[in-house]
Amino acid sequence: MKFEMDEFLPLVSIKIEYNGKVKTFSNVLLDTGCSSTILDTDLRFM
Repeated sequence: MKFEMDEFLPLVSIKIEYNGKVKTFSNVLLDTGCSSTILDTDLRFM
């Protein structure tokens, strides 16, 4: 899974298929639902 950081938030694009139709959603916030994460929130991205 590829994700990008924007304003320190991990964002992904997802595709959902239902009844033969495909819908793509961009800039979806990736939420692991856990209290800790492998993503370092102290990193500074340029």
